[in-house]
Amino acid sequence: MSQPENNDTQSLRPERGVIAILIKAMLWIAVLAVAYVILKSCSTPKLIEGENRLSQIERIEQMRRGALAKLEIKRPAPVPPVTVFQNELGQDVTLSDWDGQLVLVNLWATWCAPCVAEIPSLNALQGRYDKSEFEVVAISLDGSAEDAGEFLQAIGADNLELYHEPSYAFAKASGAAGVPVSILYDGQGDEVARLSGEADWNSAQAAALINMLLGEADSPRE
Repeated sequence: MSQPENNDTQSLRPERGVIAILIKAMLWIAVLAVAYVILKSCSTPKLIEGENRLSQIERIEQMRRGALAKLEIKRPAPVPPVTVFQNELGQDVTLSDWDGQLVLVNLWATWCAPCVAEIPSLNALQGRYDKSEFEVVAISLDGSAEDAGEFLQAIGADNLELYHEPSYAFAKASGAAGVPVSILYDGQGDEVARLSGEADWNSAQAAALINMLLGEADSPRE
């Protein structure tokens, strides 16, 4: 009577061993699967960021027509200037004061005919957006801030603040070969694109570019 019981007991031991091995294998597979998911999630943002950057460049290049035909993307992007310039109160400011905002820096002067012709369209462009999200930073290179301020007032450019940098240090640091030149900087302070020469910034193409960079689906406010 005892012998069959012993045989039955011995025959069950291999089955329990196999089950234990299978359970351990399944646990290891689960651990490896979790580790794979974690590693993949850590690397994905970098890939997405690169894809988004490429997509942005492609979309900007598609906008190089009409009023923005002279728009260009420099590769690699020039290092943003850290040059100090002055606001309308005479206070020192730098591009870092606009961290987190999309900025269109425009270098101009009252003695520059294309600059003078372009200012009204920049004023109209600024009127479409709140300065907390996008600002046209028109930096005058005139020797006198008063001359620039009087000109803006005379043409009714009420949407533009007066900024002044008469030493040309900002222009040189930004790589501007002449004026006018307009340079777009994103919220991280990196150059997105630039346009040398006069442009109609009150055009549908300009509004589409700014809207795209702001990531807005809605049209700008009237």
